[in-house]
Amino acid sequence: MKRSLFESPKMAIVIAIFCNLLWGTAFPTIKVGYELFAIGGSVSSKILFAGIRFFLSGLLLVAYHRISTGKMPTMQKKNYHLVIILALIQTTAQYFFAYIGVSNTTGAAATIFSSLSACYAVVLAHFFFTDDKLNTQKVVGSIVCVFGIFISTLGEGTIRFSLNGEGMLLVSQLCFAIGSVINRKITQSDGPLAVTAYNLTLGGLVLIIIGLGSGGRLAVVSVSGILVLAYLSVLSALAFTLWSQLLKYHPVGKVSVFTFIVPIAGTLFSALLLGEDIMHIKYPISLALVTLGIYTIHLQRKGGRKSPVLPR
Repeated sequence: MKRSLFESPKMAIVIAIFCNLLWGTAFPTIKVGYELFAIGGSVSSKILFAGIRFFLSGLLLVAYHRISTGKMPTMQKKNYHLVIILALIQTTAQYFFAYIGVSNTTGAAATIFSSLSACYAVVLAHFFFTDDKLNTQKVVGSIVCVFGIFISTLGEGTIRFSLNGEGMLLVSQLCFAIGSVINRKITQSDGPLAVTAYNLTLGGLVLIIIGLGSGGRLAVVSVSGILVLAYLSVLSALAFTLWSQLLKYHPVGKVSVFTFIVPIAGTLFSALLLGEDIMHIKYPISLALVTLGIYTIHLQRKGGRKSPVLPR
């Protein structure tokens, strides 16, 4: 039987990096979207914006499946309740808490806390999957990655902790990690595309209801704004589908560690899209540490030697 492209350890690494580079473009693009839609500081409008983004992403995947197969994406009844839980946790709750947190903390703190989902995932996977146990190299690698992210924020402001700021970000990243565990469980028996489609559609719809119900509005609608929203929707559909495929074939801890790339990628794309200054020694040092941490986590013993691969 022919192996799936996603089963290849080397291709899995390439795809994981690609997904997180896409997510890295999201943050500066969202900031551009806020300006184009004149959202300002309204949290409810940001939640509405997020809801529309993910709802459209889900509909895109449903339409793609319908056109390519002639059928609507289907799932086994035993997983209905799990995909609803996944949507409420990984899409609705994660982004609800994220937007509140980002609105009440500094950019530096948001960058640090956004990288913690990988640490959560490594720990959670230890308790839920027999092929994804904690070991010394995972712990050391995670610590190195977190330190790398911390280095990238030096000089950008004072790090503080508040329940409605950093506390919300902690909960947000925990939601993403829990979602990754649930996602892997569902995709063992259902197709990743169907799982992702309903995850984004249902989760996005709930965000829209929350946003509208709390007074959220998109004050200005323009062609540029619609194009930005379309890009973000396609980005989410593509990245989350590929991510679900990876979780189907590989341990959560091994895949989720690549989320440490997002803050670094976000910094680089912020410079390109927003003109932010990144010409500082801390950025190459941070990138080197994150790369070293990922390499350490992926070291596996093969015939007495260590080799940096994802498990087959």
